[in-house]
Amino acid sequence: PLLRLGRNVTLIESLSGSWEEPLPLGAYRVETSGNEVYMAEHVILTVPLSVLQHGLVEFRPNLPEWKVEEINKMDIGIYGKVVLAFRRRLWGDKQFYMYISNRRGYMVPWINLDYVLDIKKDEDTHLLAVILTEEEAERVESQPIEETKLEVIHVLADMFLGFQPEGRGNSLIPKG
Repeated sequence: PLLRLGRNVTLIESLSGSWEEPLPLGAYRVETSGNEVYMAEHVILTVPLSVLQHGLVEFRPNLPEWKVEEINKMDIGIYGKVVLAFRRRLWGDKQFYMYISNRRGYMVPWINLDYVLDIKKDEDTHLLAVILTEEEAERVESQPIEETKLEVIHVLADMFLGFQPEGRGNSLIPKG
């Protein structure tokens, strides 16, 4: 098996001339933006939905019309993030944290940006981000930033017992 990651696929061709019938081994041809060409028995393509919707990957023959219609009906949903900056790191060293709530899309994944950006514990600024989706993302986007800050700090206090951010120097990076 050949696994290639991080390639920009520009073309997937079914050498049988159809997407509907069983294909013989080696029946796919894949081209990348780097002029690489692969022959494959199977192809797994993982791209953002918008790449498919904008036709940035060519399929030969064209995908069946019903499949294109279904792809174009899909929606990625509403997504929002809140990034907080602190003078001290008040959480652990893990990359991700999860908050469990009975509210759908409410501050579930937290991302330790110190981990992602390799910010050392003794540096002056520490960053933490939280993701919201659907109605929660819309609600938080429409409320005043100070209200969002208080809400996020409350959730952090719930997640990390004893979480007490110092009063000065903490900020919420504007949403958007």
